[in-house]
Amino acid sequence: MSKLRIMRLILLIITLAFSPACKNQKLPADVLIISLEKTPCFGPCEAYKMEIFSSGLVKFNGMSNHKMIGHYEASIDQEELHKIVQQFRDSNFFSFKNQYTGSMKDLPTTYLYFKDQVNEKTIQDYYNAPRLLKDLEQVVENLIPILHWKKID
Repeated sequence: MSKLRIMRLILLIITLAFSPACKNQKLPADVLIISLEKTPCFGPCEAYKMEIFSSGLVKFNGMSNHKMIGHYEASIDQEELHKIVQQFRDSNFFSFKNQYTGSMKDLPTTYLYFKDQVNEKTIQDYYNAPRLLKDLEQVVENLIPILHWKKID
């Protein structure tokens, strides 16, 4: 047998030996499914980003004009998370426009992101977004005062 064939055989054996271990490795279950970001303005607008993951992990980064400045983490139970996700689905989130803007000056911008099994979308809300979208933003924002936050920096 030539050296090249021996090397190929060894590589094949190694590949087969380790392939079951690779198949058993799970992809991370902690997938970002919802985020809400509010940008600063020239006034006292709160600026922060909140991210909700499929595991129930919630991350918060307060940047300015918020009582929680810095990085925080909390968790939301799966039943509550499922209710929120269902609200996004019921609202037909993916049928909203990608952005809502206007000629107003110095308003904060809100970015709302949602991901389900197939689709993902970020909507920019600067001005004149529909009430249903504002309601979804409020659902996420309402979590801030009720979650048990832990400062992580």
